[in-house]
Amino acid sequence: MPGSDHNTVAIDPVTNRTAHRYRISGTTWKYSLYDLATFKAGTFTPLATITQPSVLTGPTFQGYTSMGQYLYTIDGTAYTYDSDGNRTSTSNTPTVARLHLGFGSEESLTQTDKKASFYYKDLVV
Repeated sequence: MPGSDHNTVAIDPVTNRTAHRYRISGTTWKYSLYDLATFKAGTFTPLATITQPSVLTGPTFQGYTSMGQYLYTIDGTAYTYDSDGNRTSTSNTPTVARLHLGFGSEESLTQTDKKASFYYKDLVV
């Protein structure tokens, strides 16, 4: 995207589309959706483009992906713990999708025992 920076893509192998996240003018984040074959051929005409909602610009952005008509984002800061010592973060959790998510963490730079959580949602509604 001309005039943009921080360009990244996420491929949806089910629908053969790619989501493209980028920043315009150093302040506005956008997502565009493309047909993967057309995108690979060098034609960059989006099927759809949205501006990232302002509610997602404050938290620490972690990543995104797409599947079908859904765009999923995750945000939060690392190493935040509640009063019981459990790791916590804020995130935008999808309500319906076929989606695999995995999270890994360690307590500190000196206590490096890994903790991992994996989730799977197998129904597209």
